[in-house]
Amino acid sequence: LSGNKSNDHWYHNGAQPTDFYYLKGIVTAVLQRLGFDVLSERAHSSDLFYEALVMSTSKTQIVTFGMVHPKTTKAFSIDGPVYFADFNWEAIMTTLKVSASKPRQFKEISKYPAVKRDFALLINDTVKFNDLHQTAFSTERKLLKNVQLFDVYTGDKLPEGKKSYALSFTLADDKKTLTDVQIDKIMNKLQKAFERDFNATLR
Repeated sequence: LSGNKSNDHWYHNGAQPTDFYYLKGIVTAVLQRLGFDVLSERAHSSDLFYEALVMSTSKTQIVTFGMVHPKTTKAFSIDGPVYFADFNWEAIMTTLKVSASKPRQFKEISKYPAVKRDFALLINDTVKFNDLHQTAFSTERKLLKNVQLFDVYTGDKLPEGKKSYALSFTLADDKKTLTDVQIDKIMNKLQKAFERDFNATLR
């Protein structure tokens, strides 16, 4: 995905905004249509990508996607970000065949609702999602269930050497409903940890 710049956004086919969040939405929709409901996420580093995630089953890498490194796009005289998704179709087809041959297993839904909170963090462009992911779970081991990166912004409105990460945190307690006080306490702990370890600030 790439596009023409207008009003500080990049557009695909002149209509839809093209960014990390838009690409992730497409990837997720494709996987859900294929029957992949729950996949783990981790940061990915390579010469091709500037920022990227890998979605995997417990054993198999299913898709790698993210923003192509500016050095690569510049080499091809491309003015603006390019977003790319690499689906492992052989692994996808194998996984679907194996899944179809096995009986489905279901897990009881928790009686107590999970809570989601978001942070938009301004960080140094050398910091990776995996760094933030590890710090988050080392800060809150009990009630933090998931951390997802859902947007990356590297526009020229940010200070030099900085980027913006939008992170979503899922909190839950299997034994009781979380209170606002508990949620705020955890989010404050996470914020202070990111400030301490990465000199991050909230946007």
